[in-house]
Amino acid sequence: MPSTHEPHPVHRKAEIAEFVWKQIRIVLEKERDRIYEEIRGYPPPISACDEQFNYLLEQRAQVSRELARMNEAARTPLPLMACSKLLDELVASSDLIAGETEQKLRSYLREGGCLTTR
Repeated sequence: MPSTHEPHPVHRKAEIAEFVWKQIRIVLEKERDRIYEEIRGYPPPISACDEQFNYLLEQRAQVSRELARMNEAARTPLPLMACSKLLDELVASSDLIAGETEQKLRSYLREGGCLTTR
């Protein structure tokens, strides 16, 4: 007989936080890969004077900083609510996670009960 027992709320919140964590990493890694590919395929003439090329270099540095921030946070054990708050802050502060993706990730955190504010 299948169990109708719901998962413990704390376990569900932890699963949601882990899901959002993975989604943030996926978005940032995809953006990093896109930027690296665009830089790799950039035409050689006067690239150091080219605004678009310089913009790509800035984006590459930004995505590297955001991934480093995630890696640093991952090394620090946090209580669930602090982790959820950190995830929300990572999403909110990222220029690379925006629009529909940002809304979805923040919605997962709120609807899953991982955040009590906002």
